[in-house]
Amino acid sequence: MSGEVFHKRLFPVGQGGFSLGGLRGRDGSLLYSYVYDCGSDQLNALRREMDVAKSLFNIDEKYIDVVYISHLDSDHINGFDHLCQLVDNKIRKVVLPYLDIHDSYYLIASELCSNSTSGLFMEFLIDPVKWIKSRLPEADISLLYPCDIDDNFDPPIFNSENIKGSAVSLPMKISDSKGDVECNRWLVKRIGENKTDTLMSFISWIPPRSRKKIEIFSQQLIENGFTELSKKKMLKILTSTGERKKLRECYLKLAGDHNVISINLLIINNQEAEMKIVNEPSREWFSFRNSRVERHFLFDRDKGIRSVLLTGDSKLNTSLYYNKWAEFYSKVIKTVRVMTLPHHGSELNFNQKIIADFDNVLFIAQSDGHSHGHPSQSVIDAINSSHGHSVTLVDNNAKNWVDIKYIF
Repeated sequence: MSGEVFHKRLFPVGQGGFSLGGLRGRDGSLLYSYVYDCGSDQLNALRREMDVAKSLFNIDEKYIDVVYISHLDSDHINGFDHLCQLVDNKIRKVVLPYLDIHDSYYLIASELCSNSTSGLFMEFLIDPVKWIKSRLPEADISLLYPCDIDDNFDPPIFNSENIKGSAVSLPMKISDSKGDVECNRWLVKRIGENKTDTLMSFISWIPPRSRKKIEIFSQQLIENGFTELSKKKMLKILTSTGERKKLRECYLKLAGDHNVISINLLIINNQEAEMKIVNEPSREWFSFRNSRVERHFLFDRDKGIRSVLLTGDSKLNTSLYYNKWAEFYSKVIKTVRVMTLPHHGSELNFNQKIIADFDNVLFIAQSDGHSHGHPSQSVIDAINSSHGHSVTLVDNNAKNWVDIKYIF
């Protein structure tokens, strides 16, 4: 055993997402830290857990290296300002999805349909890079963009002991008022105690999606008089009741789920380590709607190469989307031991093939257990009736967190 420890926690913030991880060296010093999502519909629970995170991980002792925003929904981003405040704006890099102008109109239209979006969040949606730079002027911004469902490209090398294997795929530059912003298909960050040997790899990407829905939406925009699309025009639309209504109607004619562009993050060890997963006295929802069983999860220490997969709101229910997603992870799919259920466990985003393709996984539904019908009963039942898998709810109960540790 070399002595390094990676510790990650998924915090009970209710309907949303907030998780944090840190890799410490043999002397206990923080080598690397990251946050994946920082939002919730239950803001009191979110702020409570952020305070816990600050104390537990000492995240204010150094910079947070990366904050990943899986997708641009308020329940995944509305705690960003509080996070910045907790760490005195010491964040080195923010990774978020790239939206072209059509995607931006589409997302704003969908948020207008929710009737619960704040002006501050709309400001974020119009120009995410500008919004983040106004809070973190020194931070680097990396954007990830999805390939089309018909595109082919090679995935990264997931398990490399060479720390120089940190890489990007198909980089391009996006012009921004603050200068060019890096944009890639996927990002790989490899971290180690020294400059040559990798301990952990962090691989982020956005699963492929079809442009068909956006193309139909774009045609709806033209038919409703939205012919010149720009961020400036979006601001004018939001100040007009009539224009907002027209934009909502463009979206409602599609009647579809907009949560397609969503960053996945795979965390994998590249050196021999023991993996320990603990879910403190928690409620595993066997019959979910009717009764609960108190359980204490303690998976035996599992040596080898193991991974954690965070899926955001990825849309995996159709074979078309799922097969491309599974192909990307094909070389590491059997290493996954913890996976967040896409879109808080919604059956609209889940695919039954996951149960057969993965081995011995603790699936996590990040939800308050009743908002929006998440997680779906059918998803809970499918996992509980399978062999080798478990499912737990990380809701807004302060006890219901999940810890993952790699001990090198």
